[in-house]
Amino acid sequence: MQKSIIERALELAATGEYARIDHIERKLNAEGYTNVASHLDGPTIRRQLRQVASEARGEPTKRRGRPPASGVLASDASGSDPTDGPLI
Repeated sequence: MQKSIIERALELAATGEYARIDHIERKLNAEGYTNVASHLDGPTIRRQLRQVASEARGEPTKRRGRPPASGVLASDASGSDPTDGPLI
């Protein structure tokens, strides 16, 4: 029985041999899978494939979105009170 497109795409990504998702799509097409592009079109699977491939190549994981809240803004890290300065 043939593996699902998603399962096989993740296996290919995990080899680290495919730098781009369209390379994975071409390989899947060559292996006889059909409707590959539509199966790999969603943002979640594309993000997962990129992450798996990057980790397989030993690249640092790219973080997206907001940085975690630390409770202190970088501009406030000096410890000074922002109300101490002159008013303009």
